[in-house]
Amino acid sequence: MNNKKAIIQNEIAWDKGIFQVTNKLPFNSFDELDEKGREDFIRDKNAIEYSHTLETLIGGQTKVGFSITNFYEDIDSDKICEYSAKYFATKAIK
Repeated sequence: MNNKKAIIQNEIAWDKGIFQVTNKLPFNSFDELDEKGREDFIRDKNAIEYSHTLETLIGGQTKVGFSITNFYEDIDSDKICEYSAKYFATKAIK
């Protein structure tokens, strides 16, 4: 999971070292657009970007009978990783 793009949309500010949160989670890129923006989005065949809460991701696994047996977070050289891991993965068995 990578929520950086969902919460930080101002890449110019980010590249200047300005941490500016612009969206809350969960996020759906299509919902943020007005009617014209949606028409352009569909015409250009863009992909809708979604984010999820930890509750839906991990809770969803346990609700359908999976047991979480391990959890892993990963970082890279992106500045956001100074604040939080960008990625995580669960190991689950049924």
